[in-house]
Amino acid sequence: MDKVGTGLDTNDIENLNGSIEVKNGKIIVKNPIGSGEYAKVISDNDCKLLVNGKQIRETSIVKENDEIVFDRQEIKGKRLISIKTNEDNTEARVSINYETGFRYEIKDAIENNVLTLEHNEVRGELPPLFTAIEIINYLHENKIIMGIKKEEIKLIEQSRDIKNFCVAASIPAEEPVQDKIKLVYNVNKDEENTDTMRKIDYKNKILIESVKKGDTIAEIIKGSLGKEGISIYGKKIKNKPVKELKFKVGSGCSLEGNKILATIDGKISVGKNIFQVNKLHTVNGDVDIKSGNINFHGDVKVNGKVTEGMNIVANSINVVGGTFKANIKVNDSSIVLGNIVNTQIKIGGQDLLKQKKGQELLLLKEQLQSLLENIIFLKEKKLIDENLTDGYLVKTLIESKYKTIPKNCTAIIGIELANLDGKSELISIIRKKLIGVGPINIKKYTEIKEIIEVLNNEMELLEIENTLSKDLIIEYCQEADIEVTGNVSIIGKGSYISKIFAMGNIEFTGEKSQCKGGHLKADELIKVNIVGNEVGVGTKLQVEKNGHIYADVAYENTIFIVGKRKHVLLKDSKDVHAYSDKNGEIIVDKLYL
Repeated sequence: MDKVGTGLDTNDIENLNGSIEVKNGKIIVKNPIGSGEYAKVISDNDCKLLVNGKQIRETSIVKENDEIVFDRQEIKGKRLISIKTNEDNTEARVSINYETGFRYEIKDAIENNVLTLEHNEVRGELPPLFTAIEIINYLHENKIIMGIKKEEIKLIEQSRDIKNFCVAASIPAEEPVQDKIKLVYNVNKDEENTDTMRKIDYKNKILIESVKKGDTIAEIIKGSLGKEGISIYGKKIKNKPVKELKFKVGSGCSLEGNKILATIDGKISVGKNIFQVNKLHTVNGDVDIKSGNINFHGDVKVNGKVTEGMNIVANSINVVGGTFKANIKVNDSSIVLGNIVNTQIKIGGQDLLKQKKGQELLLLKEQLQSLLENIIFLKEKKLIDENLTDGYLVKTLIESKYKTIPKNCTAIIGIELANLDGKSELISIIRKKLIGVGPINIKKYTEIKEIIEVLNNEMELLEIENTLSKDLIIEYCQEADIEVTGNVSIIGKGSYISKIFAMGNIEFTGEKSQCKGGHLKADELIKVNIVGNEVGVGTKLQVEKNGHIYADVAYENTIFIVGKRKHVLLKDSKDVHAYSDKNGEIIVDKLYL
């Protein structure tokens, strides 16, 4: 605190106003002479000025004998510490911020009748560094007791720049090594077409390999158990269990020890995690009225063409001469050479439905997770009537904001009924709690978590069953309708006004192959040489949100769809690459022709 001086002016001048000044941090007041006015002081609002013990907030008269005190307010430095832990609470990191203190000092001011006092802000000292003992005590206060890094913590005493410094690390749970099946046979071997004596490059596609009796098809490789961990709070972290390896040994195979062996000569079929060896059925000519439709559990080779109106149902097919207005349904990877005209081909059998079921399950799960987060927010903010039951709240939100949930549920039920007897747990839950008035049966909103867990289990089971993709290799298709659970490789002229849906990739590998018109949809990748033509025929190329589309040349009016975003090409281009950025927006890199 600074007290004022009481200097007297010896000059006897009539009617002289009083004055006030600040000199060397001292406030000096002189009274007026004669009928002059007393000095007045105005205080800076950020500082504290006391006159005769009373704080001054407005313009005030001051006299020589007044006790005037400027409060040198001092703000001490601060030490701010925060702690963050990782998701499984096996690591703690601290960040420390040191804030400098400061104080206010009065500014010198020349003598005047009315004076506004101003101040300077003078930087003070930084607070002392945290000591290792203080940090450890802070961890203990936050109940962190395991894995404290006492030696590393000592480094904190030497620096003021501490950000995300690891101060404790305990033992995470050790993941188990799951049992797995290792395929032994060669799945990437080039196969020779004996009719045309030409080699076909399958571009690393999964193909079916012939085996002989006694050959090893696959080996069972045993995993190992994981270990429990412990959190930084001293609590046990359970390790994930080893999942049971689900597979079946079907006809033509046997399980001996840890090996699956072929018991007959034939071709391997792996689907739904069932291993089989099937015998081959060969048609030495066309599939026509003379041969009749083919419905065979094994593999079929057609050394001719499939003619108008004919149907083939088999495990896999190898057609040499193309198809015309035919209908083909097979379970496993296949080859159809020649021209495919106005033909429907479905590769994957029941797996096609399961893939569609998986997509619907994922959409339903995402909607339910969003619904759950919305309910929690509304309850925490107390934005809903306390008398409203959780069931009616769920029903109201589904009807107003989550209208796609009933559609997903209906699609899933349809797929389940096509595969099962309609008595599955999933159908029962959907009907009781998600469709129509079903949500009213929900007593507590946390039941949604249980439904999500059922969906997760269903998706895990589908993932186990669909271990191998079922692929198709063709040369050319026109006005065809093709659906494949795996990849489609087009090795010839290309496609014309066709619909090709693949749950893997679609690639045009022929040097001059073109895609003109139609709709191509793949989960991961579409790669074409030339898409569209000079007259602007409309062609649609579509992938999921994490997929990519590549085109060497793309003509005007080609539509690129990535996830839910669409881009229409307005000018002929080359070196085109379409994909999504981190915000989900479609990006189309290109150079104009």
